[in-house]
This record gives sequence, structure tokens and C-alpha cells, in this order.
Amino acid sequence: MSLPAGAPTQSLAARAAAINLWPFVSVMTALLITLMSVAPYHVDGMPIDLHLVITRDGKLFFSNSGDTHWPRTEIQELTPLVGDVSKNTVERKVYLEADARCRYADVEIAVEQLSAAGISNLVMLTENPAVASTSTP
Repeated sequence: MSLPAGAPTQSLAARAAAINLWPFVSVMTALLITLMSVAPYHVDGMPIDLHLVITRDGKLFFSNSGDTHWPRTEIQELTPLVGDVSKNTVERKVYLEADARCRYADVEIAVEQLSAAGISNLVMLTENPAVASTSTP
């Protein structure tokens, strides 16, 4: 069986018209992987954990994530102190730990001071009470 006279020419023309997209897909995939792996490292600041403790007698202790020393802080100093420490951070979050026996007014004033410092994320740390084990007869 013989091929028609124009068959090889049409086959070459069809191959020439098809665009090979594999090089394009390979380059785009490499760029996507590169940009996805580098993107999280381009941030304006560094995450710092800010921790505030209120004791039962109303004393405040404030610490950064790297501090091992917990200096006592007066309530009037809290807003400028938190504002200075958190101005270059990515995530403006404070962890608040209040003693169960402290006055509610002390916690309320501390939350107002944190809000005035521009803190919008406040995490209140709590403890689960000890669960008494019950035995069944």
C-alpha cells in the first residue's frame, strides 16, 4: 500500500506547528519551587514572644523570648515598654499568665495597657485543674 503524494509534507508541517511546552514547564516549575522556598524568609522583623505575668498581689513581670531575667514592671511602664519591644516584630502577640487569685481589675488594666501599645493578639495561658480520679465500686 502506498502513501499519498502529499502525506510526508503534511506530517512535517504538523510537527513544525506543534510547540514543545516542556522547556517552559520546567523553567516555571523551577521558579515556583525557588520562590516558594525563599518567600517565608523575606519578613520585616523577627518573631519575638512577649510574656507577661501578673501575680496574686498585682505585681507585673514582663519578659522577651530571649530573656532569662524577669524584671518587675510597673503598670504605667507597660505600654511604652511593650511598644518599644514589639515595634519591629512580625507577630504582635503577648502571652498573659495571671494568677488565679489576682484581682480582675489588675488583669483588666494590663489588657488595656497592651491594647494601647498596639497589641491585637493576646493569648491567655491557663492551667487545667487537677482531676481527681474516681474509682468505681
